[in-house]
Amino acid sequence: MDTEAILENWRARGYSLPEGELGEARCRSYIREVKEEILGYCNLPAAGQVPQGLFYLWAKAAYRRLCWGEQKAMAQGQGAGGWGAGTIRSLKQGDSSVSFGGNAGSGLNGEVLAEEFTQQERALMNRFRRFK
Repeated sequence: MDTEAILENWRARGYSLPEGELGEARCRSYIREVKEEILGYCNLPAAGQVPQGLFYLWAKAAYRRLCWGEQKAMAQGQGAGGWGAGTIRSLKQGDSSVSFGGNAGSGLNGEVLAEEFTQQERALMNRFRRFK
């Protein structure tokens, strides 16, 4: 399993991804970052592979991190290569505009949710954790 497998999984599921070389580089960066965290949490060698049983956890956690990173960049005015525009706050039938926003403690806008593994993810990773 590698970065390409994760990208292929995201495309197969129809996930929205940033476009262009820079967008793909950001995707790969988040995928590698989460891989290192999984290997570190499980006390596996840094040059090793993520266990097969953690593939979907890796894919979901990396995508969550990507979405949060893109939203954070837009909130700081750095743009995100035209990818998304944040969380929709309001949209009503007949509206000619859309309001974006969200509160910092929920969904993908919450740093805690994006930067850390969930309790369920930790429980799954514990099955693969080794003693030092």
